[in-house]
Amino acid sequence: PPPPPQPRLANSTRKPLVALLVAFAALAAFAFTTGDRANAQSVVCSGGHWVVNGVGSYNPGANSGIPCDQSKPGWIFDGNNPGHIKWVYDGDRVATPYLDSSGNVRTAIREVQEQGNKRPPVNQPRATDASAYLYQADRNNRAVRGADGQCYREQRISGQWRRSGAYGATAEACRRAAWNAHFRAQGQPTVNPAGGTFPDGPAPKPLLQAGTMGATGATVDGLTLTLTFNQALDGNSLPAPGAFRVTVNGARRSVASGGVAISGMTVTLTLTSAVRGGDTVRVGYTKPSASPLRGASGFPVETFTNQAVTNNTPIWSATLTVAQSSTGTYRGCFPSTAVTTACSNSLTSSSFVSGGTTYTVVTVSLTTSSAEVTLTLDRAISQDWTLHIGNQEFSVADATLSSSDRTATWANAGFTWTANQKVQLRLTR
Repeated sequence: PPPPPQPRLANSTRKPLVALLVAFAALAAFAFTTGDRANAQSVVCSGGHWVVNGVGSYNPGANSGIPCDQSKPGWIFDGNNPGHIKWVYDGDRVATPYLDSSGNVRTAIREVQEQGNKRPPVNQPRATDASAYLYQADRNNRAVRGADGQCYREQRISGQWRRSGAYGATAEACRRAAWNAHFRAQGQPTVNPAGGTFPDGPAPKPLLQAGTMGATGATVDGLTLTLTFNQALDGNSLPAPGAFRVTVNGARRSVASGGVAISGMTVTLTLTSAVRGGDTVRVGYTKPSASPLRGASGFPVETFTNQAVTNNTPIWSATLTVAQSSTGTYRGCFPSTAVTTACSNSLTSSSFVSGGTTYTVVTVSLTTSSAEVTLTLDRAISQDWTLHIGNQEFSVADATLSSSDRTATWANAGFTWTANQKVQLRLTR
């Protein structure tokens, strides 16, 4: 049963008790703060970084390496407990005793807000701007070499990188940190870095995942979208087409039935309809429970979303049958007034659509004396286009533009054309 209620104290009795509580509060606050923060002083800005007041100036590897920002709390890390705060610049928590309505002594934990800011709500990671990148297992697991020369495994939790204890400064220590980052990325337990057994060789390179795929890791040309991984895949791990999400200009574009193929390091997706040159394409993948995409090592490819795809689909492509001007000065195709065979007759396709606008090719020519290449359209030519002639590329940004930007000219093309020669032409964005 609950204890019987206690009688309220008389005022004459409460006054000395309150005084005693005040003294106890000061003592408790001192004990709580210093015990929690190892007798530390406040943190101040020195050399552009947070350092302990009276201890010295910023020393890379010894202090946080976090730049000062007077609008936010500052912190320094415990060198004996990596990843944990040791000092906070605007005060700390204190234990304050008080009397509740029944006259019982209670304790409140409050913030000392000397600078108007609260302490960080969670332990923050040691700053990694001075760390050397070693190995990225996935977007949330990596190994780094810290500014102190030691190797660490880091894991991103709630958007913040949390660091392990030091593995050591040797190549073997760094290799073990990388392997443990890999294990963690695969949902496997880490191995004791001091006495555990690690596989031989370096940790596997990460498979394609959000944030780790390079600009050329995903490309599309018409109906074919290709994902290139950095290690071989299991050719028998064929996910259903619905595991992939492709968008074109923000709208969903389906993968055709049976349109997933694996060969070596690539996955080829066949789309239900072709992408056009200049379209914005993105791809994602949701790891399915059945037949997930796997590397040859057996580890599955993790879910990734909204990955940018390089669109190699030409805005325009055609075969040119080279004609010669009446004066012999130009070769290619021309307006109908300049030669009997105009571009509409010399090109397999003399018009194209880009961004909803139809363009007509007026001239594609090579000056025989100066080897200048000229492209003329009936509308202004976009400077982010590139003209491909065979295996050569001519960026419009490098051209001389004239005639209200409808004509682009490039000097010293470095090749010649002969009458009736067949030439492959493409415009890309």
